[in-house]
Amino acid sequence: MAEIGDEGEYSEAIVNGFIFAFLCLLAGCLIMNHMIGHKYHPKYISEAGAVVAVGLVISGIVRLVLHREAKDWLRGISPTVFFIGFLPPIIFNSGYTLRRKVFLYYFVPIVFYAVIGTFLSSLFVGLSLYALAQAHLSYSLSMAECLAFGALISATDPVSVLSVFEQLKVDPLMFYLVFGESVLNDAVALVLFNIFSKFVGTEAFTTASMGFAIVDFLIIFFGSMAVGFLFGCLSALLFKHIDLRHSIYEMGVYLLLAYIPSLFGTAIELSGIVCILFTGMFSRHYTHRNLSVKGQALAFFIFSLLAVLSETAVFLELGLSVFSGEKEYFHPLLIIWTLLLILIGRALNIYPISFLVNRFTSVKVGRNVQHMLWFAGLRGAMAYACSKQFSNVFGNQPIIEATTMVIVLITVFGFGTFTITMLEKMEIPLGVPATDAVNLSENQSRILALEEKYLVPLLQRPLEFSSQATPWSPNYRGRHGHDQEEGGKEGGSGDAMPSAPELSPVAYPRDPGERLRRESSGEGFMANDHIDRLFGYNARGSIEMSASGAGIAEGDGDDGQESQRNVI
Repeated sequence: MAEIGDEGEYSEAIVNGFIFAFLCLLAGCLIMNHMIGHKYHPKYISEAGAVVAVGLVISGIVRLVLHREAKDWLRGISPTVFFIGFLPPIIFNSGYTLRRKVFLYYFVPIVFYAVIGTFLSSLFVGLSLYALAQAHLSYSLSMAECLAFGALISATDPVSVLSVFEQLKVDPLMFYLVFGESVLNDAVALVLFNIFSKFVGTEAFTTASMGFAIVDFLIIFFGSMAVGFLFGCLSALLFKHIDLRHSIYEMGVYLLLAYIPSLFGTAIELSGIVCILFTGMFSRHYTHRNLSVKGQALAFFIFSLLAVLSETAVFLELGLSVFSGEKEYFHPLLIIWTLLLILIGRALNIYPISFLVNRFTSVKVGRNVQHMLWFAGLRGAMAYACSKQFSNVFGNQPIIEATTMVIVLITVFGFGTFTITMLEKMEIPLGVPATDAVNLSENQSRILALEEKYLVPLLQRPLEFSSQATPWSPNYRGRHGHDQEEGGKEGGSGDAMPSAPELSPVAYPRDPGERLRRESSGEGFMANDHIDRLFGYNARGSIEMSASGAGIAEGDGDDGQESQRNVI
């Protein structure tokens, strides 16, 4: 079936009609998600599940009305559009809102779950499917196809679960482990998928091939990480030494520098998705504080907006595609075995690794938290996008896409719907007061100290605050030492900002010790300290614009007031 993004297959009128209808549905889904997530809070309806349900209903209606012509309207979106248009904003925002200090504290458990666990789960699912195929108990796939499928179906996307976690203020340990694992899990699964896909259609997959695959994985993953670090540093240096006075140009350059690493990584045969993930992480820490006051607020708002639009579009397209395929693409045995294997594979990831984490690290993962981690392993946007890019050498791509689609639907509706019920059954603490305090180990503290001593002065410029001014005062001199834009009104919402008397002259850090540390280090005071006084914190350290209700994650990496991901 031809797809949006393919040329010459459909008339311009049909393509424009699909895009028009899709955008109208997307707007409706955003309104619906606002009602679900911020107004009514239904217990058994998740935002992602509701979007998929809308696509399902529309897809079913079109199929009933148009019959055979339905495939002309229920077309899929090209994998190129997915990997160039939709996935980069989602992945970049995940890295951009990953809290550095908390991530460092939970680094070992997150890496264990996301890297080792995903690798084990991928191999288990792939090898088990191949064994079942050889025993004629499931659909026949080659070894490389099974491993590639095992990798893509091991990509978790707990957006529905995280949304509930955010609303209920779930135990921070629970939240950080699920969020941190999901961020790195996508990157690992995608790299494994691309590596195993190279062997589809080649000679038999041997033990030597597995060795080459492991080496290839290490080269691609760490090479992509290095590229992300490099672009994050280049971005920081650029904004440190070049004064972009107006927010339009500042954000335009910042957006392009955030997007370019994805294309660059792909061009040099690394992983563009991993590149942009780490670009987001390092840009957040090093570049963010070189932006103007308005640029900092706009950056969080724009990146979150693009991620929400992209993720909503992916789930909507998933629902619309359900009735576009032919019946012969759906193989019940393959679907049943895959579902069973990913549940077992998830257990092989969580429970043995939790034992190692409890045994060898200071982080203690309780039994109920382990059960919840297993439950949170939903499949979503990444798995579905990879299935659309699955190799079609043997004509199995539509079958893999159909199977992945059903698995995503089952996990989104079956698991996402009962997240609150599971939290109650597992007695996970809810309504926990927000805190960013973590007891870093001596080695972790030493790493941060070295970074503060060498990297931060190299990549960031000190802030310059007038002693009796606010960012919206006429005599305020901004980060770059010049007056603010004409009109003197800075802020992310476009509404008039409070006058100087409404705010204290200078927004110092809430902790006096932190204030002294910053003064002695020459770091200055964060523009974010002014912003959080204007908007006010929510439970996770995000800021909410009172005029529009739009959440903008905010904070600074040193005082621990960093943001959480604002999920749909």
